[in-house]
Amino acid sequence: EHAAAPARTARPVSPPSVAFLAERLVPRGAPPAVRSMVDLAGGIPEEELRDVFDKFDFDSSGSIDERELQQAMRMLGVTCSLNMATKVLHQIDTDANGSIEWPEFRAFFGRVANPEEIKDMLSAQCHRFFEYKQAVESDPSFAKTFKIPPSESPLHRLEGHYESIEKVAWLSDDELLSGSIDGEVLLWNLADAAPKARIRPQRRIQAGKGCALYSMAVEPSNRTVVAGLGGRGVSNLRLIGIDEGDERVLYEGHDAPVYCVSLTDDGRTVASGSKSGVACIHDMERPASAYSGKIHQSVVHSVEFLSGSTTICTASKDGTIKGLDSRGVSDEAKPYFVIEDAATGGAVLQAVWHTEHQILSCGDDYCVKRWDIRRLNDGPVHSYFGHTSIVRCVGSSPDRTLIATGTKTGSVRVWITDEMGMSQEKVTAAELQLDVERKSFGDVEAQFESGSLPVTELRAAKERLSQAEAACTTARATFNELKRQGFSQAVLGCDGSKLPVSSVAWRGSIVDGKARLAVGSQGVYVYDFDVEELSSSKH
Repeated sequence: EHAAAPARTARPVSPPSVAFLAERLVPRGAPPAVRSMVDLAGGIPEEELRDVFDKFDFDSSGSIDERELQQAMRMLGVTCSLNMATKVLHQIDTDANGSIEWPEFRAFFGRVANPEEIKDMLSAQCHRFFEYKQAVESDPSFAKTFKIPPSESPLHRLEGHYESIEKVAWLSDDELLSGSIDGEVLLWNLADAAPKARIRPQRRIQAGKGCALYSMAVEPSNRTVVAGLGGRGVSNLRLIGIDEGDERVLYEGHDAPVYCVSLTDDGRTVASGSKSGVACIHDMERPASAYSGKIHQSVVHSVEFLSGSTTICTASKDGTIKGLDSRGVSDEAKPYFVIEDAATGGAVLQAVWHTEHQILSCGDDYCVKRWDIRRLNDGPVHSYFGHTSIVRCVGSSPDRTLIATGTKTGSVRVWITDEMGMSQEKVTAAELQLDVERKSFGDVEAQFESGSLPVTELRAAKERLSQAEAACTTARATFNELKRQGFSQAVLGCDGSKLPVSSVAWRGSIVDGKARLAVGSQGVYVYDFDVEELSSSKH
């Protein structure tokens, strides 16, 4: 039921029926005189159509705005978010003034006469995610729709913070930083640590006296951390030495709490976003900002540089994801891409680069989406369903084959990034092997008939062929099922956390296929994975 809806053929819009208007537009129990308003025999008289317009015009302004249209759509049997209603309004608003006036209402009325016509105006992808969100919020048994993945216990549990953790970040393969809301940053060393052993922090750093810590980004080569803080009358963005704990640069430009920070790979440029929607770009060594401006209408929840690039993507409470080049950002410069309504009417809590052209996002709509910025009109290229809590953070494994997510209720899950692609490769490999076994069986059969091979060789060849046929059937069935459902489910759950998860961070080598996952919640949890084994286990 979550698969993309098939394309609909165009069909003429017919006038709404008397029964439809009576049922949808007039309250039940209304007096007969009111209900007679929808007597449309022979067409819709203008005076009666005007009555309908006035009924939608809840504030009597003479026009219908997006909020009134949202309520009207609900009256017509189509539940939708405000952003979805705005999309419909833009298609109806012929003079592009942001509202629907009486002269435009006939076109409007024709398009909303049938709930199916409204759904046709919304993308199938957008409505699909809205229906998923509605099901999570309204159906207590909806979680049973999805498989419960096997669970993994943490290899290490790091306890030492007195408040909830806001961010975790790897300094090296064995060194990990964690920052908590009380402004304290702890350095952990996991080298030679025995599994499950109690580990004490190697160092405690106070990122800002009297300030809350909301975000941080690590520069490994200089062993420094840029901390995003929340204080009054102080610098809310600071460069701090990890080993000495000294404040090296107090950056300017942010008056509001800084909720997100990112660094370029070379550590020369800092990007940050605040509670007020302001983003700043700084040279690492200079307090003054190279740019400071309001890029979102509300909180900037995340900012991240594309690896090897000066391009950033930002995510906001206003529901949008934007792409900007930090070298040319200005108040006049336009983002080179914008993803509108990326969280189905809610806040986007994190957006991270997956590849040069793809972004992963999560937020208030309980799922994760993968976008291709070259094909945004098609909606997300893939989605990951199964969470029934707000997804607060997302991250890719070093080789990009796995995704980790953390939620408001403490759930942590691991997903195969390109499950469809991996399944297709499995089908191709199985079909190639089947061709090999068929040829081999044909050769063995011919030799058996000529008397040069015993019957045992024929039976063994037939058994190999049967196994290849079974493997091919299984691979095709798996691929077809994934294609039918149109989304991925988690392959692993990570035990340990019971409180909101605010951060996930991967570390590992693409060469040896090993990866570590750090999770920040009420404590820090560390998991070790064999990426190749985990990514292929489901198939």
